[in-house]
Amino acid sequence: MYMIEYKYFSYVNKSSTMNPTLLGEDLQVLLLNLGRMTMPKTVGKELFKYAVVADTHVNYSETECNSEFEINKRANARLRHVVKDLNQQDLVLVIHLGDIVHPVPAVPDLYTQAAKCFHEQVAELRHPLYLVPGNHDIGDKPITWSPGAVACDEYIALWTKTFG
Repeated sequence: MYMIEYKYFSYVNKSSTMNPTLLGEDLQVLLLNLGRMTMPKTVGKELFKYAVVADTHVNYSETECNSEFEINKRANARLRHVVKDLNQQDLVLVIHLGDIVHPVPAVPDLYTQAAKCFHEQVAELRHPLYLVPGNHDIGDKPITWSPGAVACDEYIALWTKTFG
């Protein structure tokens, strides 16, 4: 995918006893259960909103990238737009679902520079940000048709060093 996708979600609960300020363990449990949640038949009070972002494919330079697709040269500008838009929203958190940068970890110098560009841009974000690595971030599954390098300890260590 070569465009940034982001969506806003609202978490609602009919019970007024739930604390809308979710911190620590409560937030971790919520994030683990997001995929299993179903909307009740009657929607209750909105407790909070969060955004999901994916496939930012940030480049190591504003005008250069190592992608074969011309559209990827605009990735950094698109992320700036997304951050600006997210900052206008009342959100409790933002989750990035991966493919944060475009240079894969097999090209560590470009990968590290792209990560630096990403960190500079999201420093402006006024919401807590949670990152999940994608195949551009730590490598692919060991499948024969995959164009990227296979995930390995070296790439995961680079992710951990670069993104925490």
